[in-house]
Order: sequence, then structure tokens, then C-alpha cells
Amino acid sequence: MDAASPPPTAPLPGSLAQQIRTARTQHGQSPADLAGPEFSPAYIAALEQGAVPPSPPVLAYLAARLDLPLATLQALPCPLTTPVDLLALAEDLRYQANCALRLIRAGQPAAGLELVAAAEGYAGPYLAALPASWRYRLPFLRGRAYYQQAAFAQAEAALTAALALAESDPDALVQTANLLGALLAQREHPERALAQHLRCLHLVQTTPIADLNLRFSVYRNLATDYLALHDLPHAIAIYQQALALLADLDDPERRAAILWGLLLACRESGDTVQAKLYGLQALRIYEARNRPAEAAAVCLNLAEICLDEARSDEAERLLKQAKWWLRDTPDAGLGSYLYGDWAMLALQAGDLAHATAYAAQSLELAATHRSQPAAEAPAASAYPTRTYAEALQVAALVAEARGEARAADALFAQALEVIGQTGFDEAAQTMRWRYAQLLAARGAVAEAVAYYQVLAGFRPRSRQG
Repeated sequence: MDAASPPPTAPLPGSLAQQIRTARTQHGQSPADLAGPEFSPAYIAALEQGAVPPSPPVLAYLAARLDLPLATLQALPCPLTTPVDLLALAEDLRYQANCALRLIRAGQPAAGLELVAAAEGYAGPYLAALPASWRYRLPFLRGRAYYQQAAFAQAEAALTAALALAESDPDALVQTANLLGALLAQREHPERALAQHLRCLHLVQTTPIADLNLRFSVYRNLATDYLALHDLPHAIAIYQQALALLADLDDPERRAAILWGLLLACRESGDTVQAKLYGLQALRIYEARNRPAEAAAVCLNLAEICLDEARSDEAERLLKQAKWWLRDTPDAGLGSYLYGDWAMLALQAGDLAHATAYAAQSLELAATHRSQPAAEAPAASAYPTRTYAEALQVAALVAEARGEARAADALFAQALEVIGQTGFDEAAQTMRWRYAQLLAARGAVAEAVAYYQVLAGFRPRSRQG
């Protein structure tokens, strides 16, 4: 309890505090028994002395442990008879934060946000008196929930606020900066993401961060930043360090995700043999664990390598394999990429009829994907919009191959307009690069040079990358 609190006092007759004490003693429970795994005996003592009001989630927890109707406890007055015990208040706040985290992890970020707001209201004027290492959790959870909703601007603001509060606690600082970096990477700001994750790496290497899962997440995110910045030697080295950390974590799916990252990094570095080996290892894990969307996406990555190498038969086999994995998965976005890759395969074979049909199917699936309701926030529509823009790009390349330059220009213009609505800057740059290549191949040198000058130093990534 708070050292400034007065000596223990008896609860007021007819109060919530008295009812809890009476029910506890009737059940033969000690304060530790009632506290259970979630609270300390000191919290129960503070509650029974009228030194802390229980929040609604805590009241529900106590009602269950006392075998009392929740409505009975809710109806009782809860006067404070002593100054608020700040340590007990902090315990209650921690429990509410954990409840919010469980909701967010369960895919209910909106409910998690409501509980965070309620926790802030509960703490009220006492919140500022709590240590920053406790207070950071509320904006952190708000940022995590917004991130899950793809409300990126709100998530960044919340995580930035959490970061300012987490400065004095290495674990809290790494947790917050790591998530903020992942958010910045998602928004295609790899330089800013890298700065956050390098900060995390320094703390992981110089302070006793015991959480292996958090350490692994830092390495994985850092490698992804290097990949986005085309710093391939660093990306590959950090991915391999992440694999070494997984030796102590029995987690095949995270191993598959790292192997997938190594596939992309090795492909971009030109080591396609090693890229395929990593990709096949990832694919085997996803197949064994029956993860159809991931298995299909890795198949598409491997097929694109084969397309780059003009290995048509192998590319077609992988595309058929991806289609098989998607047979029961209503993922119109991945389906759009599948038929887009098939269109490019048909173009390589000079089969313009099939290329046209596949491009149309890719565009139709992308339009369907884009028209589906966003998950929980309008910003979630950025991903289907990006898929639609890339389907337009494929249709433009097919139109150019058919000799329909006007249609190709119109489709590329539409693709660039659509991708501009998403905030995915690198994807937009990649599309400009593809259009510059098209113009150069067409002989429109001046127009192509204008694009290349704007794109000086830019290196495009693969569609699936």
C-alpha cells in the first residue's frame, strides 16, 4: 500500500468494501486467496479499507471469485474512506490494460480501445501521479489497436506518446519503439523504421531484455527494414541472426516467416538458387501447418523467380500449386496476384489471348477485393487499393504488348492515380519505373528519361515483395 496511507480502517456498513470483506471471510478466504493470480493481497486490503475503487473489469473478477452476482456488487456504494492508495490503483489499471490487450490479440481492437478509454477515465486525476513506466501502457495499447485497424496516423500518434513515457524503462522502450518501427515500415518509411529498430537493437544488446519473443521481433523487423532499403548484406545477416534466436523458440511459423524474408532478400541480391532453397523450406512449413494463404503467396514468389529466369514450365507448375492452395480461401487479393502472374507468363510465351484474359481476371478480382468492407477502419482499404493499382499495371503491360499504346497509357495513368491514394510510396515509385521501362521500349525516349530522372537511384522491388 501507499506509505502515506493512514492505518487500516473498518469498511463502512453497507458499502462495497464491507460486502467484499464479509463474503471473503464467509468463504474462508484470505486476502491472498481472493487476490488469486491477478492481484496482490495488498490490493484486496486496500479495497476492503475503502482506499481504492474497483474498476468494472476488476469487480467482475471479484464477483466470480466470491460466487456473488455481479449486479449485487454493482448496486453497492463505494465511498473512499482514506486517501487513494496509488499502488492499488496501479494494480487495477494494470489488470484493465491486460484485459484490453487480450481483446486486441483476439481480433477485437475496437473493444480494446473502449476499455483503454475506460481505464483512463477510471484513473482520472491520479493517472499523472503514477510512474511513467505504468502510464505508457495505455497509449501503447491504443497505438496497437489502431495499428491492427490500419488507422496508421492515429497509431503513430499514440505510439509516439507512449514512447515519451517509456524512456526510463528499457523493456517498455524496446516494446514501444519496436512496434512504432513496424508501423513506419508498414507505411513505407523504411529510414524512420530503421532508426527505431536500431535503437531497439542497441538496448537488446546492452541491457538484460529477457523476453526472447521481443528480441526476435526486433531482429526480424530490423532485417525487413534493411530489405526495404535494399541493404541486402545487412538484411540477410540479420535474418540469419533471427533464425539463430529461433533455436530457443519452438515456433515453426515464425521460422517460415524469416525464411520467406531470406527468399526475398536473396532474390533481390541475385542469388536465386539460395532464394529458392529458402522459399521451399518456408513452403514446406506452411504446407505442413495447413496455412493456405501463406503457402500460396510463397508459391507466387517462387513463380516470379522462375518468370525472371524464363523458366516457364516451372513457373506454371508453381502458379497451379498456388491456385490449389487458394481453392478454399476467399482471398480475392491473392487471387488477383495469381492471375496477374499468369498474365505475365502468357506474355512471355507470346500468348496475347490468354494474357488478356488473365489480366482481366486479375483486375476483376482486385476490384472485388477493393469493394469488400474494410476490416474496422477506413485506412484498411489501402491494401486492396494497392492490389487494384497493381492489377491495372498488369493490364497496361498486356495492352502495350497488344499494340494498344493509348490504352496502356490510360491504364498506367489510372494505376498511378490509384496507388497515390494509398500512401505506399515505394509501390508508386515501382510503377513509375515500370512505366518508364515501357516508354523506353516503345521508343518514347524523352518521356522515359523524364521518369528516370525523377527515379534516379531508385531500385524497384518485386510485385510480391
